[in-house]
Amino acid sequence: MTPTPSIDRRTVVRQLFLGTALTLFGGGLRSQSVLASESPGNAMEGLLTLSPADFPVLLNPGGSLLLTVGLPYPIVLSRASADVFYAVSSECQHSGCVVGAYNPTLGLIRCSCHGSTYQIDGTLAGGPAERSLPRYPTSFDAQGRIQVRLPATYGFRTISLESIVGDTRRLSLVFNPTLGSTYSVQFRSDLNGPAQLIPFATTPAGSANQTSYTNNNFANPTQAVTLYVDQTTSRGFYQIVCIPAQY
Repeated sequence: MTPTPSIDRRTVVRQLFLGTALTLFGGGLRSQSVLASESPGNAMEGLLTLSPADFPVLLNPGGSLLLTVGLPYPIVLSRASADVFYAVSSECQHSGCVVGAYNPTLGLIRCSCHGSTYQIDGTLAGGPAERSLPRYPTSFDAQGRIQVRLPATYGFRTISLESIVGDTRRLSLVFNPTLGSTYSVQFRSDLNGPAQLIPFATTPAGSANQTSYTNNNFANPTQAVTLYVDQTTSRGFYQIVCIPAQY
């Protein structure tokens, strides 16, 4: 199997890299942080990078939307000014309802359940909530991209050799998804190199011809999922990627 060509920038910038990656050295397996090249001090951190052009509501100050990014709650991403963005959890700090996007007319983020309100940066403006919304570090780089640092809530639980058939070595990648989120698998020859989208199978002996997996397991939404990839090189990094979607 030959990996598909590198995925385009529009797709790349709308993906969240979380968890750990598999390093293959001469048949030996070891785990390494996906973000080691960017955040060596915090292996449990995820990096969301996206372009406002992919979400037109973010092109102007006051624009705001909710994104599902593999966390238990969507994030509220809002543009406060030309180069200032805020990303906060949508979990209302009163009773756990999902708050709405920032409303520029009201100048507030409002929870429709019991009326708690928050400022654009998540600061509590009015009760019954008693705490501000959790905020995630956000930056706007020279290339016009928004970057948000998020806690990793899933990652590889296990990485192992599933089978060897002829010259094909099949690997199993096990991780914990969140309900409704969509995932893909990427491969990097090194952590600073370009990412390639890798097809996978969802059964041990199935054809590796899928490029996305959506968790629709309503009965057991956090049950571990196993994806199977065919090894194509003796060295590199496999990554489980969550693809953000507007909530």
